[in-house]
Amino acid sequence: FANLQDDNDYYNGNYPNIGEIIPREYRESGMGATIPPTARNAVDNASDHILTTPRIYVPVKQTDNDQQAQQDLAERKRQFLAAFWHRVEVDYANPLAIGRKKLVKDGRVVMKKEIRWEIIPDPPMADASRGDKQRFRNRLRKLAQSQFLWNIQVCPNESIVEDPDSPNDPKYVYEFYEIYPDEARRRFPEYAEEIEGNDSEKLEFVEMYTKPSKEDPGSHVMWVSGHRVFEHMNPYCWETPLSTEEKKDYEGYVPYIIRDSGWGETTPKNDPADRYVGILRYIHPVLQAEARQLTAVDIQLRYST
Repeated sequence: FANLQDDNDYYNGNYPNIGEIIPREYRESGMGATIPPTARNAVDNASDHILTTPRIYVPVKQTDNDQQAQQDLAERKRQFLAAFWHRVEVDYANPLAIGRKKLVKDGRVVMKKEIRWEIIPDPPMADASRGDKQRFRNRLRKLAQSQFLWNIQVCPNESIVEDPDSPNDPKYVYEFYEIYPDEARRRFPEYAEEIEGNDSEKLEFVEMYTKPSKEDPGSHVMWVSGHRVFEHMNPYCWETPLSTEEKKDYEGYVPYIIRDSGWGETTPKNDPADRYVGILRYIHPVLQAEARQLTAVDIQLRYST
């Protein structure tokens, strides 16, 4: 993430090697470097030209029978997708608008799409009666009519480590962030005694998903300060038609969408630094030279008057 940090520094006006921009004697006299907003403008202006409202088009399935029914079905699908993205924009502060800046600045955007499992009713057992299963379906249908069942968020690029061999459909993803001890104890009460730390100190939290494949249903694991506090199969998996009682066959996905800006390239080393390239990556020397020139002009004007 070194290149990512450098790009962030230039974007925020924290230019490295400040000694190359303004000599030490002028810094000691109280003068500062003149940092233009060129880097920030380059990112913000490019981001503003990216639309954040998806233009949704659902093709009509070509058939010899009842073409009108296929057109109606395509329109219903389009309306559903439009309603979905409208709820995402309303409920989650337009994550596409947030993600576009990361795509331009960092060369990568990571979105996490999860089901809100905390509001989903417990499903009936496999041997439950038909009435119990129907009541569960009815509860789920009513819930979907009143609440949005998905949680969509943009992840900080610095917190995500994915499978470098297949980043668009990764076999695993790790997410790193920090949480307060009280939050950790609330989420994992059975491990409350093992979670140490005072209320003002954050703890490292790690979450991992692996992709289901063949007989492996994948996994979903969480750690707090190195202690494993949750482990289960990947909830975003299902059995394929090839699955049998003797030999299961799974497929599924990890709930992360990872895309690059398209300004990088895939190299034989498969280095993420080559794939994820932001708009500022190769203009650092130009930004430095511009700041140095403006600083020299400022010094000249101040000391010549």
